[in-house]
Amino acid sequence: MNSRIVESFHVEYYESNVWMHTFWRGHRIEKFSTDLMIFQEIIYDVKPDLIIECGTRFGGASVFLGDMCQLIHHGHVVSIDIHADSTPMHPYVSYLKGDSADPNMASLIAPKGAVLIILDSDHRYKHVLKELDLWSQYVSPGSYLIVEDSNLNGHPIDKHGEPGPWEALEKWLPLHPGFEQDRTREKFGLTANPGGYLRRKLMEEMHP
Repeated sequence: MNSRIVESFHVEYYESNVWMHTFWRGHRIEKFSTDLMIFQEIIYDVKPDLIIECGTRFGGASVFLGDMCQLIHHGHVVSIDIHADSTPMHPYVSYLKGDSADPNMASLIAPKGAVLIILDSDHRYKHVLKELDLWSQYVSPGSYLIVEDSNLNGHPIDKHGEPGPWEALEKWLPLHPGFEQDRTREKFGLTANPGGYLRRKLMEEMHP
């Protein structure tokens, strides 16, 4: 792909705000459709026992993730948000109200088994770093820690004037060799999460 064309389209797509008016089964989801396709591929590949979603917002993504679990007859979603008051009901989804960077959230959930984690709450640098430190330990080998909206702050979206997810990844990832950026998950070219699909290596990959 021509990187300049892809980047230009990315900016045009983002600034059109079409992603803000994207719905899943009637629920506002605010994600790129290409990333939703990648999410379902990851869920099918990993077959997580638990998906932890940090950031509920309108609940559209929660329903999407719950539907994917229901389709494969496996897994459950726990969605955390500090303002999670009105959320769509789903048999495969539970909601927790609170700060996703609060260690108490992990103790309430007690993650185990195959765990997939998605960070899509407060995108400020310090908050993302706290989430990375907190939740990375619960990601099972071969599964993913997905850091969303790393396209902000000039990558390529010039929206935030302060450090955000991209800068948090630059700081955190070199200190955690057990994780790698899986660029194959960016195969469609358009993603709101460049460099944000972090795969936890298997034990044999760590010690060949």
